[in-house]
Amino acid sequence: MALLMLMTALCHATAQDTTTFRHDCWLADVCDTARIADLFIPGTHDSCTGGKRKALAFAWQTQEYDIKTQLEAGVRFLDVRLNGNMHTAHGRAEFDETFGDVMNDVCDFLDSHPTEFVICLIKQEDRDLSAGDTDFQIKISDIINTWQIHDKTYHGSLHDMRLHDVRGKIIFLNRSFSDVKNKVETWHGHDYEVINDIICVQDNYKAGIKRKMTLVEQFYDKYDRRDIIGINFNTIPGTGLIPNPRKAAKTLNRHLSELIDRKGRTMRGIIVLDFGENLYDKIIECNFRDRLGIE
Repeated sequence: MALLMLMTALCHATAQDTTTFRHDCWLADVCDTARIADLFIPGTHDSCTGGKRKALAFAWQTQEYDIKTQLEAGVRFLDVRLNGNMHTAHGRAEFDETFGDVMNDVCDFLDSHPTEFVICLIKQEDRDLSAGDTDFQIKISDIINTWQIHDKTYHGSLHDMRLHDVRGKIIFLNRSFSDVKNKVETWHGHDYEVINDIICVQDNYKAGIKRKMTLVEQFYDKYDRRDIIGINFNTIPGTGLIPNPRKAAKTLNRHLSELIDRKGRTMRGIIVLDFGENLYDKIIECNFRDRLGIE
């Protein structure tokens, strides 16, 4: 696949100082002491809706490619939505892959790419998160505690993480009201909020196109901490009675591309995308513009 064969020369401190990197292991070229909060990381929204789901209603699909392909293309943040049966889901749409299948893909990737890490945000999709779900918590914990996943789970503090702390690891973030690793609780589509002093998030999915573009840009003015992870959702379901994420993504991703052209050197945190595969190069490249590996 052409997406996976891309090789890009990225600028370092000077135009003469360049390196060729592979998307599947781009973190290998980043200094071990770099703060995770200082990285500019491509992520996917409703990550499990891609792959071979040609019959999937366009209202539910937000990704073109499956998890394995996303990781090989440079994505390092996955938004994993699950129902009570531990199947991947988006809203009421249930998919064939289970949480265990997703974790097998992630673990296999990290086995062959030990310089990388994957941030995995877990959200229960099929019930009101204001009410806890003990059964969901137990099922998630049982899967995470299997030897393969447990050994690859990052068990340290989320504050001031450095790259050498998390290479080869899965960093779990839990968006449900349970006691799964690194509970961040849910958020409610606010413009900008700090959750449990662990992450800061912009995820106003009800905003219109113009408002959303403003919020995405303003995030980089407000996100002034280097000790916690920032997550900026460049996604909305679209406007109108019937959601159309692909149509909304076309406009939002074009604006993001222009924003990176203007402010790429100062942009950091996780940027979460729908149908954003054409932007992975541009996002990753920002990590090599004479800004990382400096205390």
